[in-house]
Amino acid sequence: MSSISAFDSAQLFAEFADHVSESFCVMSPDGTLLYVNHAFELNTGYSSAQLLNRPGIIFELVHPDDVTRVQAALKQYFVEGVPNELEFRTRTKDGRTRWVRERTRSTRDASGRIEKLFTIITDETVRKTQEAERERLIEQLQASLSKVRLLSGLIPICAHCKKVRNDQGYWEQVENYIRDHSQAEFSHGLCPGCLPLFKR
Repeated sequence: MSSISAFDSAQLFAEFADHVSESFCVMSPDGTLLYVNHAFELNTGYSSAQLLNRPGIIFELVHPDDVTRVQAALKQYFVEGVPNELEFRTRTKDGRTRWVRERTRSTRDASGRIEKLFTIITDETVRKTQEAERERLIEQLQASLSKVRLLSGLIPICAHCKKVRNDQGYWEQVENYIRDHSQAEFSHGLCPGCLPLFKR
């Protein structure tokens, strides 16, 4: 049975990773990127030469408002070694903000100490933008509904004096009833039919 050398294994790994559509990286405890695939380069706008073996470079890619949260998560990964997922914003080389979701797994050395993180990063920008737009529309709708009160159903009104019976069973002027059950306001005047009555 033939065996695969360490060099061949690394070559196979790199070829496989470069055919994955999602961003993939290998990271050390201080945030140094040890490997990035081709998708990672495309999605960040940086080449592997600009990314690899630079301590803390990963935090330069994270949106400033999310750096503290990502740092805390990274520390937890290396302390606990628990597989985890995290959503945060990144900044591309040309200044665009993108939402991503990372899924991280760890490897350990011979002594059992966590030495590397293997991370798959999925672009969630479209989904997060759609969610934000949906939330905005819901807020607009709720704000509109809070301002609108509609009259519905049968309204009991006196055939003679035109007073309306309210929900408590009392009779009140029609304008008071409508004002209390809608956003309508009244301005009083005299119609042509009633005006002569007040000129006598």
